[in-house]
Amino acid sequence: MTTGRALTIVLPPEMIRMVEAKIASGQYADENAVIEDGLRILAQQDDELDLWLKAEIPERYAEILRSPAIAIPSDEVFAGLEELHRRRNERNS
Repeated sequence: MTTGRALTIVLPPEMIRMVEAKIASGQYADENAVIEDGLRILAQQDDELDLWLKAEIPERYAEILRSPAIAIPSDEVFAGLEELHRRRNERNS
């Protein structure tokens, strides 16, 4: 393991139980290993999303230019995003 700077984090109880279960199963040696692996996976997902967006956005934009009727009005998009955000906040509170 590379040396780094120590951080203090506060996790919700369900995440603490998850970390403890990973260690108890023998899958990870300690809390640091669990968090490091989780952050590696998050970075990989971010990279994959970036690649997908770089491939997908130009293609979708070209489709909209060819057929503007397929576009969703921005007010509908934002309303849908606000509703999704509201539901997630309700579920997580």
